[in-house]
Amino acid sequence: MTFRTSGSVRLQGREVGLIAVSAALRELEQSAGYQREQLNKARAGYEDLLRRRNARLPIAKQKELMRLFHDLEVWDNLWFQNVRIIKNPLDLWMMQQIIYEVRPDFIIETGAWYGGSALYWAFVLEGMGFTSSRVFTIDVNDHTRAARTNRLWKKYIRFFHGGSTDPAIVGEIARIVRGRKVLVTLDSDHSMRHVLQELKMYAPLVSPGSYIVVEDTHYDAIPTRPEEGPGPMAAVRTFLASAEGADFEQDLSREALILTFNPGGWLRRKQGR
Repeated sequence: MTFRTSGSVRLQGREVGLIAVSAALRELEQSAGYQREQLNKARAGYEDLLRRRNARLPIAKQKELMRLFHDLEVWDNLWFQNVRIIKNPLDLWMMQQIIYEVRPDFIIETGAWYGGSALYWAFVLEGMGFTSSRVFTIDVNDHTRAARTNRLWKKYIRFFHGGSTDPAIVGEIARIVRGRKVLVTLDSDHSMRHVLQELKMYAPLVSPGSYIVVEDTHYDAIPTRPEEGPGPMAAVRTFLASAEGADFEQDLSREALILTFNPGGWLRRKQGR
């Protein structure tokens, strides 16, 4: 609330004029201190969940639950605003938490598929008031016809038709996002070789404190698809052991909702790196 007024008051026995130019009140919930407090509570809550999970569930049991959740194909029966979104809904929740914390100027997604996840990122950006942020999504195939009719797509999303490791595409994106806050999620070809190449190409674009999320590490970490050979988790291990991965660390707190499809794949760029 802001107002202007004028009048007079007595000061040291004499009347003096007074003009109040403005006054402002801010709700507690909008203050920076309150927001930091709530953010710390959220992080502490996730860490507590992890401790309780590990205390009550042996690793073998955790993997059994993960395989069951995957085999029930929960992820293959989701739509967002009438567009298919092939994601673990618990990971979508964790991603919105990351978006809130990072406040990215750009979200880069490899593997657009039907466009449902790009729409979801746009929905989160708009709902949080980050209306100047944008989503870049990349795919060798274009199945986004239905998604393109959504107003969120038209306002927030740019589709790059081509390979996610095409130097021309990565170079163009790098020029646009340079110096901005960037969040990356990898969900295209899940072979180890391809994911590792994506990590090397996109990791330099990630801003300090933000993330590059390697999706579907459960393929070879649990494993849920052992027949497909080395996949995203093998790429993560190789990347973190390399010079290119020295600036990143696994953030296990992002696995707090237990049934994540990205175990070990939530990679946070260290502050100041």
